[in-house]
Amino acid sequence: MGRNRRDKRELILKEAIKVFGEKGYSGGRLGEIAEQVGLTKAAIYHYFRNKQELYNSIFREKVEGIQFNLTGESTRDLREYIRQISKLFRDRSFAKIFASELSLGMVNLTDETLKKVARLLQTLSEILYPWREVNPFFVQTLIVSSIITYYNTLEVREKISRLLPCRRLDPHFNLRQELERIIFNYLDQFQKVDRGRGLEKSIKKER
Repeated sequence: MGRNRRDKRELILKEAIKVFGEKGYSGGRLGEIAEQVGLTKAAIYHYFRNKQELYNSIFREKVEGIQFNLTGESTRDLREYIRQISKLFRDRSFAKIFASELSLGMVNLTDETLKKVARLLQTLSEILYPWREVNPFFVQTLIVSSIITYYNTLEVREKISRLLPCRRLDPHFNLRQELERIIFNYLDQFQKVDRGRGLEKSIKKER
């Protein structure tokens, strides 16, 4: 793919994120996206076969753009995972798209796209291996839903903090720090439970 064509494709994706973020999949129109990038609707089809392919390309390229710097040290890697997922949804239009699609059961994503998205869960599952009884789905839900909600409710939090003046109501709180504290406290309790079970088993064997 030539550079000009690649640049135009990236521009189409950028504008598509804005349109789908504002109007959703059903409300997003290829004609509007084409107009924003100075193309005709017909010209869009030189880059994407249809609206579904364009929409799915957003998810694939966003996920493929994540570069996890993993070391094999679980605590550090989990912090890196949270950091990268937070970075992914810093694009608030994409955070809206993802939240909307998630609420619909990912019905507009192809199996190929869904597999790419699911690889995030696979990565998290590998990081959580030392906590083998922890369900990665739960931790993933906690991370993704918290981050998406954080970015999608910024204006609401700012408005509420103005209506209810209170030093504790900081609309720009450090979400990553709070998430890490909650998740690591949870994992620590899980380890304590596991150690307790192990102790009970050893006592029973001695008896």
